[in-house]
Amino acid sequence: NSPCAAATATYTVTVKGTPTATAGGTQTICQTGTATISGATSTNGTILWTHNGAGSLSNATTLTPTYTPAAADAGTTVTLTMTVSNSPCTAATATYTVIVKASPTAAAGGSATICQTVTATVSGATASNGTILWTSNGSGSLSNATTLTPTYTPAAGDVGLTRTLTMTVSNSPCAAATATYTVT
Repeated sequence: NSPCAAATATYTVTVKGTPTATAGGTQTICQTGTATISGATSTNGTILWTHNGAGSLSNATTLTPTYTPAAADAGTTVTLTMTVSNSPCTAATATYTVIVKASPTAAAGGSATICQTVTATVSGATASNGTILWTSNGSGSLSNATTLTPTYTPAAGDVGLTRTLTMTVSNSPCAAATATYTVT
């Protein structure tokens, strides 16, 4: 306002970058394992991972968190969500899927004593959380080897011997469970 001296004032505007997040991927683990994320990226913000499972998450503020499932997660799919925040910008999110396989179980306790001209059918076997495959250390043959009730037909080489039928229950990547049934 001439001839007066001019007056000045400043106002600062901080422009923050829009956050980005990518984490797409899937990992399959056994309920006794862990899942560490790899390949996630983010820019312009701080990271926080959350999950909808019953387990726990470590390193949740990094690009490589590790999820440790709880027993209740067995047989489920857990979603891990990365949120990248940079207020006042809208947060960016990305998800990562963890498929938690249940550990297999197998029980076949029992035995049969048969004549060489008769077959032996397993009874009382149980299995869960996987696929079944029976094998034998005998000379005979197995039928229905992918069920709980396989039948062993002895061969001449089995006479007077005890043969072991082994049930293996598989659910990769979990360790297989085994159980045996003997046939004399």
